[in-house]
Amino acid sequence: MYAVPFLPERSVELPRHILVACMPKSASTFMSNAIAEITGFRKVVLVPDFGGREQEFCEIRLSEYDNLDYVAQQHIRNSKYTSSLCASHNIIPIVLVRSLFDVVVSLRDHSRNESLVGVPSVYLDNTHDGLDDGTLENIISRLAIPWYIGFYLSWRKERDIKLVQYEDFIADPADALRGILKFSGISMSREEIEAGIARLKEKNSSRLNVGIKGRGAQLAPETVKTILELLDLYPEIASDPYVARMKAQGAEILASSDSPLDPALAQRYVPAAAPARPILEKSPEWLKQTIREIKRLGGNPRRLIGAGLIVLGLLHFFLLRDVIPDTTLLGRVDDVLVPVVLAYIAGRYMTRRSKIVRVRSDKGA
Repeated sequence: MYAVPFLPERSVELPRHILVACMPKSASTFMSNAIAEITGFRKVVLVPDFGGREQEFCEIRLSEYDNLDYVAQQHIRNSKYTSSLCASHNIIPIVLVRSLFDVVVSLRDHSRNESLVGVPSVYLDNTHDGLDDGTLENIISRLAIPWYIGFYLSWRKERDIKLVQYEDFIADPADALRGILKFSGISMSREEIEAGIARLKEKNSSRLNVGIKGRGAQLAPETVKTILELLDLYPEIASDPYVARMKAQGAEILASSDSPLDPALAQRYVPAAAPARPILEKSPEWLKQTIREIKRLGGNPRRLIGAGLIVLGLLHFFLLRDVIPDTTLLGRVDDVLVPVVLAYIAGRYMTRRSKIVRVRSDKGA
């Protein structure tokens, strides 16, 4: 049995479940470890196993951890079912993306230094170890990058997420983490966050490897064009900010290569105008947070029942017939007592936490 860290400022709040949904090789391990270190949340695994499988949720684990503050990290694409599980289990998705061109180089190095066997985004085995860099990069761009594009496309229309760019995260981890925690309804100072990052680095448990952006500049022009052609297969998202950045970066890499860049090709990948921001994004932060909390309320039966008790108490106070007639000496007691009792029961029910029992599948979480 594990003891859950006592956090006074969160003692009456509902459990927070933070999911770092991430592209492979995007500093996701460092991010999730940092969130766990800063908040005291448990680091858990929400999949039954790895080994090359798609990292879809395990509903048994979701149920096991429902009453625990936790942070999880998964290479998981979104779907209608995944979105419904996030809503019903109060999961807050933090979606971490990285430059597709930098990813190719990082995956190539990972293959050289460790192994790509078991990575869900591409099938490679030990027979590929002897390939030269250019050939391996070409394979990765053709086989792995489609998964990365699909990952981003699956999440981009989901409204209740926090999208984080890898390059912004490594440039200022404390600022990025503060934004992530604020989005998750957790208020912490920059000093507290920096202290947590320092503790994490002292433990040497982070995998923020080199943390270098712009590594894709070394790719061969043919590999860069392959990635751009894959993005062109989705003309309807040409104005998407992330896609526009990728096209601009690809054009920049091609322009700096030894071979001259066709002006028409360069013009083709000029970033398109960004679409108008949704009304929700223009709203004050307090309003957006309130809307997110209302959405999370609707995804959990326990909270719905608690909210129903509160509504019943309000109805009794304003509308329903009195238990004790108001004309008697104690006639006003029930007007206040019944709503207070219902509100207390609702609060206890909505914030009740069961004991957290370590399950066999939680090893290494």
